[in-house]
Amino acid sequence: MNDAAGQGAQDDAPQLPLFYQQPEILRRDLHANLGLVKQADYSFAREANAVPLTVSEFAMAGLNYPIIFVGEGQKTPVAVMSYERGRNFFVDENGRWEATAYIPAYVRRYPFVFMRDDQNERFALCIDRASSLIAETEQDVQPFFAEGEQTDLIKNALDFCTAYQQEAQATEQFIALMAKHDLIVERAANLTLKDGQTSTINNIGVVDEEKLNALSDEAFLELRTTGALGAIYCHLMAQKAWQPLILRG
Repeated sequence: MNDAAGQGAQDDAPQLPLFYQQPEILRRDLHANLGLVKQADYSFAREANAVPLTVSEFAMAGLNYPIIFVGEGQKTPVAVMSYERGRNFFVDENGRWEATAYIPAYVRRYPFVFMRDDQNERFALCIDRASSLIAETEQDVQPFFAEGEQTDLIKNALDFCTAYQQEAQATEQFIALMAKHDLIVERAANLTLKDGQTSTINNIGVVDEEKLNALSDEAFLELRTTGALGAIYCHLMAQKAWQPLILRG
């Protein structure tokens, strides 16, 4: 996304892991006195003009955001939050997310994340230690540990991150299937803004409907039986969300 004609979506692809500045493996000895601030605050996402999506989120996310594919090589599906760099039209100055808009799982997971622990050859639950959502335990903070044991907050975070990891793997399989049938092409989005000015976003990855409709019966059946076909149609429908996005600018 951009604020000048001719710039490209590839330049603004989310640099993963988006939002995380200081990931640390959650440890009882290091983080026993810390917890999660109870008040929901999405200020960390205020400058994110695109957020990664998993394929299972396409139906819900497509009601609010254009869904495109970005990145070199392995594509990443993202929900577009703004056509301008450094802005998220859905997060206000107080860190509140638009009440009627779907919040992607990538955002809801923060400040937790799974990262590979090479020493123990496993994924470990981590926190972004630099996050303002993490503070020393007090009245408005949910503790990570109580009496030396993990609280329900951490158990729920583990469950959420485990489910997210599974959805991320399913998304990789979906992208691989798109690549197998060469369905994702790069296009330009030509936007007419509220003030009448135009802006062009280049290198937007979208599913090519002509290629989709030209698939063999066997290939089309593969998309249907794997569940990819429904996600494709949700992605295509989500392209209609560009106009409401423009009106937010």
